[in-house]
Amino acid sequence: MLGLFLFESAPILLNEKCIRLRNKVIHQGKIPSFDEVLDYGERVVECISCNLKKISDLMGEDLDYVFMSDFYDRARAEKESVNCLAIATTIGWPDLIRGKQINLRTRVKEMTMMRIR
Repeated sequence: MLGLFLFESAPILLNEKCIRLRNKVIHQGKIPSFDEVLDYGERVVECISCNLKKISDLMGEDLDYVFMSDFYDRARAEKESVNCLAIATTIGWPDLIRGKQINLRTRVKEMTMMRIR
């Protein structure tokens, strides 16, 4: 409801094909093919990216504070500085906010090649 209020539109959700696949996997024990998994994953990334972009466009730099506020509040209470370390992942927050396209098929190939070495 908060999203509807703030954005005046519903969030972008998975399409019917993805929902049917998910339900078959969860409720019927279907083992999806590799291509089905990657297609599903790409749709998930699209939903996450589009929705986060909307949030980022609305909140701007305040969004960083939302994610970091607990660190800031604790550091301020203890009069310490804040240092953070992040591990890069396939679906990274900074890339999503910047609108970088994430191609899961390419990423899986890269990961496979790294594992072979």
